[in-house]
Formats: sequence, C-alpha cells, structure tokens
Amino acid sequence: MDRTRQPPPQLSAEETQQVLKRAAQLDKREETSAEPSLDLAEVERIGIEAGLSREAIQRAFVELRSGGLRARPAPGTIDRLLGPAAVSVERLLPEPPEVVRSQVEVALKAELLHPEERTGARTVWSSAPGLWAAIQRGLNWQGQKQWRRGTVISEVLPAPAGVEGKSVVRLEAIPGIRAGYLAGAIAPGLSILPVAIISTFAPGTPPEMSLVFGAMSIGGAAIGLVISRLAYRKRLRALRQAIERVLDRLGGEREQ
Repeated sequence: MDRTRQPPPQLSAEETQQVLKRAAQLDKREETSAEPSLDLAEVERIGIEAGLSREAIQRAFVELRSGGLRARPAPGTIDRLLGPAAVSVERLLPEPPEVVRSQVEVALKAELLHPEERTGARTVWSSAPGLWAAIQRGLNWQGQKQWRRGTVISEVLPAPAGVEGKSVVRLEAIPGIRAGYLAGAIAPGLSILPVAIISTFAPGTPPEMSLVFGAMSIGGAAIGLVISRLAYRKRLRALRQAIERVLDRLGGEREQ
C-alpha cells in the first residue's frame, strides 16, 4: 500500500534563523576538531622555510607555554596616559632551574637588590637597605641606581619539552611610581584652576579673565602630562636595559 507522502515541515523566519545559526556552530566545531596538530619540529620547519630563525621560533614557543601570548586585558586610563605598569624580559637558558636560580640570586644581589618574599620559583626583590648600599647606588658604578625605587620579580621555571634549553628565567621590573608621575602631570594645571574659579565669581573681574585662567589650567595640565609621559617612558627603557644587562650575565640570547 502506498504511503501518503508528507509535506516537508514548515519553519517560521525565526526558526529558520535559529536552525542556520546552530548548523554554522556545528560546522565550525567539526572543522576545529578536524584541524591537524603539529609538533614543534614541524612548526620549526615551516617557520624556517618562511625565513624565520630557529631561535626566534623556540623563544615564541616558550612564551606561548608560559602564557605570554595570551590576550591581555585592555589598558586602563593610567596605562594610556603614561605607559604600562611594568617591563619584563624572558630568556631560555641551557642550565637546569636550580643552577639558574642561584645565578639569578647572585646577579641581583650584585645589583644591590634584597629578596623580600619567596613563593616557590618566584622571588620579589627590593633595593638593599643600608648606608653602604645607598652610597653605591649614588655612585652608580654598574648602573645600580635604576633599582632605587619599585620592585623586581624573578621567576625560574623548567623549559617546556622540545626546546634547546633547560630553564626559562623571567625578570619583571615594576617602577611603582606611576601615581607620582601622574600627580606631577596635573599639578601645574591644578595650581591655576582655583584662580580661574575665583576670577569667575569675583565682582568687577572681566569675564574673559576666567577663560584665560581656565585655558592656562588646561594647557598646564596637558604640558605636564606630556613631560611626565616622556619621563616615565624613559624610566621604563632604562629598566629594560638594566634587566637585559642582568640576563646577559647569565648567558643565553639577547632579547630582541
């Protein structure tokens, strides 16, 4: 007996959109699961054929495994006005972690830094106390004055498998004085602002005077911000150079 053929189901416009959207999600999921995975040696081969150096590929792999390539949060207001809160550099070294930790400790103590807190492989350093240390920083025999404020964080971890190295050392310098730079930036403008307000309400004062003082206040703040930004960025560059100088003593490649 012939069966009566059923008409195809009818979908509303909204149902059609939902079905197509879900089908696109399923297709994308299937494509993602079907993507081939490559080992580091194959990635190196592809990168070298594209003109990249093997050392740069391995350094990028170390940053990937250490979380350095994760998407970072959007910069805050102070970040946009002055610059980042810290500067950091990583190196891949051939010695095992316990040897590198000892080398890092010796190198940072030579920089007149003092360990304040240790948590696993992570150590927080600050300027060494004492009169003699202060004198040495003042003389700046080996560039130690760069560490006179803020903190330094050192971390030594085993290198990920597949790279030519046994340890990854990371040094991060935190100036810790961004608030002071920002206060110095807006101080010139704030010093004129009360005059502008008083001139607005003072009897017999021409109205254009308040505008003049207001413009001077805004201009002073803008100029102060530019000067503070330049000074802070210079401070960050000096800290990066100081970090690289310490890492150069440990061996390994120079950070590009």
